[in-house]
Amino acid sequence: MSGPEVLATEDPRLVLDLAEDLLTRDPVANNVMLTLLHARVAEPEPGRYWVVDPASVAGVVFHSPTGFPALVSPMAAGLVDAAVDVIARAQIALPGVNGDAATAARFAGAWTEATKSAAAPERGQRIYEVREVSPPPRSSGAFRGATAEDTALLTE
Repeated sequence: MSGPEVLATEDPRLVLDLAEDLLTRDPVANNVMLTLLHARVAEPEPGRYWVVDPASVAGVVFHSPTGFPALVSPMAAGLVDAAVDVIARAQIALPGVNGDAATAARFAGAWTEATKSAAAPERGQRIYEVREVSPPPRSSGAFRGATAEDTALLTE
């Protein structure tokens, strides 16, 4: 299959250097991937990463080879197909895929075609975004340090 270039790497710092702008444009959709990439840079763990069209960075696939599904950023169908082609040709076993519904479904479909395997949806997941935080109502009283007389109340 010909299509966009897909860069394979095991360097999370390189992935962040290339893809952080793309991923931070939609930090809610890419929350998990951004969190994991930053954690991997801070404390390295084995991982495999694919950056789709590294010149313009159009998508990212993240995989922890410890039994976790691949994680995909939102990307167009043709880009998903290019990533799947590269990963499948490298004969990497993926136990599943997580990502936005459209990208994950396209990835699973392309994966089953490329690897002659089967796929079935396991569960849908959602992430919730807090857009406004309301402070709790004020209570009466004042802060004070605990004393020995407070032991019974505190241990209860």
